[in-house]
Amino acid sequence: MKITLISVLVIFTVTEASYERDYTLAQYLMIRGHSNGAFVAGGEEVLFANSTTGVKQLWRMDAGGGWPHQLTFFEEGIDYYYAHPTEDLAVLAVDRGGNERTQLYLCDTWGHNLRRITRDDGAIFGFGGFSRDGRKLVYESNERDERYFDVYLFDIETDGRELILESDDFNSSVGFSPDGRYVAFIRLHDSHNTDIFLIDLENGNELVLCTPHDGDVEYGIPRWLPDSGGFYFSSNEDNEFVELAYYDMASGERRWAERPGWDLEDYFVSWNGRYLVYEVNVEGYDELVIKDLATGETINPPEMCIGQFSTISMTTDEIALLFAHNGPDHPADLFVWDVGSKDEPKRITYASLAGIPEETLVSPELVHYETFDGLQIPAYVYVPRSSDESERAPVVVLAHGGPESQYQAWFDSMAQYFLDRGFAYVVPNARGSTGYGKSYSRLDDRFNRLDNVRDFEYLARWLAEQPWADPDRLIIQGQSYGGYSVMACLTEQPDLWAAGVEICGISNLVTFLENTGPWRQHLRESEYGYLDTDREFLEEISPVNNAHRIKAPLVVIQGANDPRVPLDEAEQIVAAARANGVPVLYLLYEDEGHGLSKLENRLDAWPKVIEFLNETLEERQ
Repeated sequence: MKITLISVLVIFTVTEASYERDYTLAQYLMIRGHSNGAFVAGGEEVLFANSTTGVKQLWRMDAGGGWPHQLTFFEEGIDYYYAHPTEDLAVLAVDRGGNERTQLYLCDTWGHNLRRITRDDGAIFGFGGFSRDGRKLVYESNERDERYFDVYLFDIETDGRELILESDDFNSSVGFSPDGRYVAFIRLHDSHNTDIFLIDLENGNELVLCTPHDGDVEYGIPRWLPDSGGFYFSSNEDNEFVELAYYDMASGERRWAERPGWDLEDYFVSWNGRYLVYEVNVEGYDELVIKDLATGETINPPEMCIGQFSTISMTTDEIALLFAHNGPDHPADLFVWDVGSKDEPKRITYASLAGIPEETLVSPELVHYETFDGLQIPAYVYVPRSSDESERAPVVVLAHGGPESQYQAWFDSMAQYFLDRGFAYVVPNARGSTGYGKSYSRLDDRFNRLDNVRDFEYLARWLAEQPWADPDRLIIQGQSYGGYSVMACLTEQPDLWAAGVEICGISNLVTFLENTGPWRQHLRESEYGYLDTDREFLEEISPVNNAHRIKAPLVVIQGANDPRVPLDEAEQIVAAARANGVPVLYLLYEDEGHGLSKLENRLDAWPKVIEFLNETLEERQ
């Protein structure tokens, strides 16, 4: 399945000459941004993640800018990392071949003294947080029973560990109170219903339920005040949106703190408690809010072009803010800003555009189209700069995964490639998406599943009315649940789509629920339907059982190690489609999980996909 990088570049030189373009697919795939920034203790330097080597590794550089130093050299790359704010200490999470069974490593913030602290390759370990003094950390693990996650304390000096919570539930640890007395964790009852608990380490690991409630409510990560007197947390209790609340430890009372009228994303309290910082997601674009907790005043954040903020942190002296920012026409870069100053944020990294001029990149227009029941569906519409108004362009329609997630206007290198080749690129946030209120996100649950698919039908109808779109050349593409959307559209609306590109997608909802990671099953059943009561309906809407309706040529891409959507889902739909005479390009990667994470594999897969799509569309002209 693999081709050397040199061979790939030679192939591109030959095969893409016919496009009469200056920029190759390889260039777009090798665009690299910088993300996951964090200050090193003292604030003079920063850590960040970057995949220049082909997989994500950890890097370090001066907070004022300069040449970065690569710190990790894992063959598989890292999944994520966390650095302690005041100690020379970092934790890394690494899996094997995309199997998501992450193991935890400790090192200093130069990547030295690396040691593995978890040793069950068949289990998942999730980092919860460091104690404020840097002596301990907390993590959850399903090593006892793969269906459930228990919570452990780990002593960094002695390598000793202590089981502090054993329960047959999905528990996610989220760190210590500043005084070290409590460990907080979130219990996921199902995909819509969570609770915040505290483990009282000074009182026999007694559990404190902070969020008693009725019905389905989601509660987010506690962010403590430094005196441990209370914490901020996100919630949609009695509310459409996920907004910010506060829990008082003395009284046990909860109250609303910040109510922007849209979903909160990340939020934190600065080290000494002076600032509350949070992001608001306004129809897929981020707004940054910085509030002085002593005065109640809101500090005007730096002006940035539209896009997303992420991985925001602050020095412990509460002077400098570090954040990543990206947008549809610029990959992520890191910026440092002195809070409240009139100076422009200092850009300290420069994303590699692989020789592609920034001015050629395209931003979308946010539109709303009406679907079958009168609901207005938001969608991002990218139209190629070079489009000839006298000709209609082929269109790639992207179905995002989740389904409870949201496409936001972040940088998408494949979108930019398609645009450069004269395609339009359209991404709806169909019903079931987050970001528009919890009622909207639940409109496709269980027996309403195909209502989400009908939203794509009405998007195709809307596209047919646009002068720049060719309704005979519509391609639908998606990964994970988006892959289910692809297959459902091809079976429910076979005459609307010219081709489908399905990546790690669900083809049979019954076998998916039976075979997905056991720790995920009950979370997914609450949204898709329950095997013991809804099996007949799940069979009815499974694309593999309707594959005889498929007319459009199909691409299927699958990672052999995928724990979310197992390999059998791809094998079923490939066999069923081919049995009905549908042309299928099937690409299986033995060293991948839920998607293509390695540059080498993307460089192998996407040229084949583009060639397949070009041949398919030529036959329709």
